[in-house]
Amino acid sequence: MKEARILIVEDDAILAWDLENVLAQEGHRIVGRAGTFESALALAESRRPDLVIMDLKLAHGTSGLATASEIYHRFGIRSLFVSGNIDPALVAKATEDCNPLGFLGKPYAPTELTELIAASSAAQQGTSLGSSGP
Repeated sequence: MKEARILIVEDDAILAWDLENVLAQEGHRIVGRAGTFESALALAESRRPDLVIMDLKLAHGTSGLATASEIYHRFGIRSLFVSGNIDPALVAKATEDCNPLGFLGKPYAPTELTELIAASSAAQQGTSLGSSGP
């Protein structure tokens, strides 16, 4: 599997740390961690990850969906949503707004996450993960 440069957007520090460890063990490079809309945008702009792992509810009442949409429209970087609050209406809105890589409900097994990232990489083979624009 191709190493991906990943930005983690998760306001729970323990979950973010766990995600980072799982992904690093799989050979991916974590380019940053953010817990708010503003910090996620700043890191996406400065670090240009291949993909973003995005929680739907972020610190200070900010929306992961709005954050993913802004990152996609500004930089062409797609998100993989990881949340305990995934419903069909949210999936439809996210699909329309930011062309997500997929959705993974919490709790999940680490293998589910790594398999979804691998499938996303395979689907976009031939281009860098972050290069497909809006």
